[in-house]
Amino acid sequence: MIRQLEKIRIGAIEHLEFMAEECGRRARNLTLSNYRDVENIHTSGVLSLDLDVDGRYLLSGCSDGSIYIHDLYNFTGTPSFTASAEHIIERTHKFAHKFSTECVQWYPRDSGLFVTASMDKTIQVWDSNYMRPVEKVKFEGRIFQIHMSTNTGSKCLIAVAGTESIVRLVDLKSGSYSHELRGHESAVLTCRWSPNQEYLLVTGGCDGRIILWDARSANTALRILDQNNGQVTYNNKFKLKSHDGAVNGLCFTENGLYLISLGWDAKAKLWNMTSGKRETVEYGSVPSEKRKSIQFDVSGSSSKEIVYIPSDGKILVYEVQSGQLVKTLQGHYNQVNSCKYNTLYQELYSAANDRSILIWTPDVLQEAAYKESLNTQRTYSKGTSRPSNEVTHDVWSSDED
Repeated sequence: MIRQLEKIRIGAIEHLEFMAEECGRRARNLTLSNYRDVENIHTSGVLSLDLDVDGRYLLSGCSDGSIYIHDLYNFTGTPSFTASAEHIIERTHKFAHKFSTECVQWYPRDSGLFVTASMDKTIQVWDSNYMRPVEKVKFEGRIFQIHMSTNTGSKCLIAVAGTESIVRLVDLKSGSYSHELRGHESAVLTCRWSPNQEYLLVTGGCDGRIILWDARSANTALRILDQNNGQVTYNNKFKLKSHDGAVNGLCFTENGLYLISLGWDAKAKLWNMTSGKRETVEYGSVPSEKRKSIQFDVSGSSSKEIVYIPSDGKILVYEVQSGQLVKTLQGHYNQVNSCKYNTLYQELYSAANDRSILIWTPDVLQEAAYKESLNTQRTYSKGTSRPSNEVTHDVWSSDED
């Protein structure tokens, strides 16, 4: 890193190039943090995670219907830190979901609102200042996943995937259905809005299909992604498959040019969103139980993007474009359900059925940083330097006296 900083100083490389390379290096070298963790107070398995736009508040939903918000900011002045729970909606709370909270998401523009979806067939919109729902929408079937678009210019539409073959769009402003997207033949397990195209929605279902939708069009289904990259005709369009089994995980790269999908066939596939074709990238086997949906994430702001995929009790780390297995993260004692990457600090948060949330950091020198902090505190205690609480004191002496 010192050599790269010297290259910036003499103008050999641009600072944006350096930032991309450094972010990529940090994303590849995550390890379980020894000094930072999340307060372990969850009463059941953690199913879903999400970060607010500032990367400060970690929202989590559990299998007993409870909801937690943890503050990740460290104001202690030392590397050792435990993120405490700022708000808890316990399963006995009068506004809590009756069954498991399958999916949670912050409002993309600020932390004043968040949305939760549950197997009790409801979606609730919460005011985080008062920790009570301001809107509740009921559905006919159980809900597996929801997603609001993170595109800054998008409308406030929530895509809902559940046991019905119909994908419903809910208008956040009115709390009512605005669209019904028909095209899947069975339950829809996962959904995702494109980060760079305001009206592009992608869904995956138990029929093995990934369907692209345009929310503006009357004939909303744009195409079905074909794993064999075959020609789409009227005669074979109903035979197209994206996976040899249900599709239970979708995630876009940061620029929205590529889509990664997971299926019950234990495969991860990379799709080019410009051509609609499957890329010839092999990620190898991604074994996992045949779960309803898997929440995984991709690192952004790096020269080589990295994808973090939960697989049973571990997390598989792959390069997106090459399919190379970078490393395997092990630390949970049970099935991992969700991963969320913090682009601001190049950190990863993972949740599992062992009722814990783990923090994975790129600080390969975190041991040295912690010892340096302890030595600094000892120096202050011996009086050889002013303590931090006296740094702002006026010690100026005037010659006039």
